Amino acid sequence: MEPVARERGIRIAVDARPALADADAAAIQQAAVNLLDNAIKFSPPGSTVRLAVAPAEAGAGGWVLGVADEGPGIPRALRDRAFERFVRLGDELRRETKGAGIGLSLVKHIAEGHGGTACIADAPGGGVLVSIRCPGRGERLAPPVADAHSTPNPSHAPPDHRG
Repeated sequence: MEPVARERGIRIAVDARPALADADAAAIQQAAVNLLDNAIKFSPPGSTVRLAVAPAEAGAGGWVLGVADEGPGIPRALRDRAFERFVRLGDELRRETKGAGIGLSLVKHIAEGHGGTACIADAPGGGVLVSIRCPGRGERLAPPVADAHSTPNPSHAPPDHRG
């Protein structure tokens, strides 16, 4: 996704910490690509998209992958609809981004296929944070601890790492 981001004048920062998982690596990669694609589409030039992967908060079990952008965000009232297939939020006549509206529904499907969940929250400093939380190796998933699944804060991604 780096070439696409660079073309739009957007930087990708990555903070990846080891987490044990029984997961379909290709599916998780697809979820990450979909999240990054959305974040890049909706971020203004000169901004940073942050991806973080880490074990979930102590006691929550599993691992979390989150992508935060500095775009306009998604109003709380529309967040559940954002995961529906073929739903594109915003005014159809003024829409500037391309897409079929299946990216986030696929992300949710992938998370649920791994026994996990997907959620949307406000990103630190503005924008949106979309995260998936899945059980770790041999674990059952505990209920989410916070609105953003206790996602590792993508705002803390090291500035010199590129994805």
